[in-house]
Amino acid sequence: EYTKLVDDQAAELKTLRESEKSIEGLVSLAKSEAHPRLDVVGNYIYANPNPRIFPQQNRFDGVWDVSVMLTWRPTAIGGANAVASQQEARMAELRAQRRALIEGLRLEVTQAAQGVSEADATLDAAQEALAAAYESYRGRRELFRIGQGTLVDVNDAEVALTFRFDPLRLGAAVASQVQAASAGVGGLSVTLNG
Repeated sequence: EYTKLVDDQAAELKTLRESEKSIEGLVSLAKSEAHPRLDVVGNYIYANPNPRIFPQQNRFDGVWDVSVMLTWRPTAIGGANAVASQQEARMAELRAQRRALIEGLRLEVTQAAQGVSEADATLDAAQEALAAAYESYRGRRELFRIGQGTLVDVNDAEVALTFRFDPLRLGAAVASQVQAASAGVGGLSVTLNG
């Protein structure tokens, strides 16, 4: 699930980058409308009769020509600048969207890492609680064996040990931490105290 989210956002990032490049081209095109334009055109005609030869003759003749044309529309400057400004604003909007997407992805990764860290801490705490419960049970059993403790103390220690060692409860606590971490939500705190 998390991998799909990252893949989707990576695709969205790529789309935003491509859109920015496209809009950069549109900005450049819009700005070019405000400048003079120079066109060079060349033609070659080989025909029978050739319409460019006078008087026309019944034979194939080749003729070429080159034209240079300079055009400038001062009235287009205002419109070109307005279009360029509009496209630049759109490009800035896309950049802001891309930055927000990257920041969101960083935040999710940070939260997921924190969730994994919390799951590790929960597991460590559960292991320490289990070791302490076992030691308490062992100590009370020894006291009972030498006549210094009661059967109620031994039973209480055994219940505490069983509660700490319950694999379903322990597994559910760790599973919830890992699930919360992988979902990028942070982490749940599950207390394993009796």
